[in-house]
Amino acid sequence: MLTLFCMTFAALAIEPPPPSTPPAPEVERDLGMRLYVSGGDAVVATSHGAFASLGAQVVQQGGLIGGALGAELSAFQPSGSQGVLPVINLDASLRFTPWPDGRVVPYVTGGLGVSVLIIIPFPDLTLSLGAELPIGELRLYAELHGRSILPLYPGTEQVNVSSLRLGVGF
Repeated sequence: MLTLFCMTFAALAIEPPPPSTPPAPEVERDLGMRLYVSGGDAVVATSHGAFASLGAQVVQQGGLIGGALGAELSAFQPSGSQGVLPVINLDASLRFTPWPDGRVVPYVTGGLGVSVLIIIPFPDLTLSLGAELPIGELRLYAELHGRSILPLYPGTEQVNVSSLRLGVGF
């Protein structure tokens, strides 16, 4: 009886463990390029003006959390002025996409960057709410975008820009 118990115990000890659960499938992430135009309004203290830009971003797509690096060339025309101020914006952002595989893909993006007005750099914060429509390999974008250019130097004021971005990605 003791021998049978020992042999059963030894057989159970040698038996291979049950197969483990298969690893979760990895979400396919890829880099995409995005080109866009935007137009909107910029507010400086109590005055405002028109704002337009052309931009490009490299976007990490395909997951709940992604990232983007972007650059845009903008023009700001204060109301009542004939001149246009050029602005270069560079930023890095995180993108939250709650339904990355949907027919329409909503997302929220927040980021930090720098806005260069003529030759003076200013830090800025961005926040966007948008949606993309995948059509084969192309993606059409529409986004409400806000940028706050922070006053860094004495005598400067905060600039708040709100715009609508329309773009295409691949």
